[in-house]
Amino acid sequence: MLELLTDIERVERIDYIFPSNSISGFQGCWVTDTATADTVALTTTTVGGARVIWTEGGNRTTETAGSWSPDVGETGKITTLAGHYRARTSKYNVDVMAGGALALGDPLRTWSGGELAKATLGTDYIVGYVTKLETSVTFGTGQTLNVIEFITI
Repeated sequence: MLELLTDIERVERIDYIFPSNSISGFQGCWVTDTATADTVALTTTTVGGARVIWTEGGNRTTETAGSWSPDVGETGKITTLAGHYRARTSKYNVDVMAGGALALGDPLRTWSGGELAKATLGTDYIVGYVTKLETSVTFGTGQTLNVIEFITI
């Protein structure tokens, strides 16, 4: 899940060809370029040039991986966001292997499966910073998710 908190006019949207066999993520997962022109794959480590998926999933209640909204089938593309923005996401990892619990102001990096995780300054490629700690949000569908708020750099 990704909820953009910045005006969409201030964010750069980049469309990529949808390689049906290589993206099984969700809205809010982070992707990077692949060797194939204009295609992306879920990030697996901290890398430069990572962007977040903006395209909605086809089933927001259960978040079935790779279940995209009908526009993906029509255009053959997914939309990612780039630039400086503020957002909330449920796609983050606080496991010890991923860096552990997040604190206010912690730097963020991409992690396995396209999630965000705690970064180490001077070692990892930083994609943003935590601006609000984990909280539960209930959406109009009745779905409740734990989310963090972050800002990209």
